[in-house]
Amino acid sequence: MVPALSLQSTPAERDPGELASVIARAAKGEERAWEELMHLYARRVFAMARSRLHDDELAEEITQSVFVTVATKLNGQADGAGYSEQGRFEPWLFRITMNRVRDLCRKRARHAI
Repeated sequence: MVPALSLQSTPAERDPGELASVIARAAKGEERAWEELMHLYARRVFAMARSRLHDDELAEEITQSVFVTVATKLNGQADGAGYSEQGRFEPWLFRITMNRVRDLCRKRARHAI
């Protein structure tokens, strides 16, 4: 289960430059920056997946998968197509989330037949 997080600040309240700095530090592998990204976004990613799937375990799997993808892309290891910070981290993150949800739904529909 995604750990309960205290909401000291929301991503919308953060300075865009500060978020870009956290993303850059996470891309370099800084553990504290990853913790901060997880603190800011894990609950929201989980909630989005949970609202579509109505299943806590599947939402947890999706959340983990999303952050593995983010880590891979931030490090630029996925087919040379790394993430480039242009102030669009949130839309990118939630697009990955919805793509994972859709992929899971399609897979479940194929196997239900």
